[in-house]
Amino acid sequence: MDQILQIFTFLVVFGFMQAEIINLNGDIKAKNDQIATLGKQILDFVIASHDELDKSDIVQVDYLFQTSHSSLVLLVLTFV
Repeated sequence: MDQILQIFTFLVVFGFMQAEIINLNGDIKAKNDQIATLGKQILDFVIASHDELDKSDIVQVDYLFQTSHSSLVLLVLTFV
């Protein structure tokens, strides 16, 4: 009887953990979408302001966005 209770408890806890993982993955996707949107807005602003900036500034902003986005994706993947 103890073994059945332990198995049942494990299954309940495991189910809650899976539900939390699903919720967290949804949150991560939403944050990644926000990051992509903000990155596009920044890039659009920089391109619209290109008269005041030289091409190297635009390339640098794009590089920084790509690098930070890649780092975030790697960070997220380490927890999945």
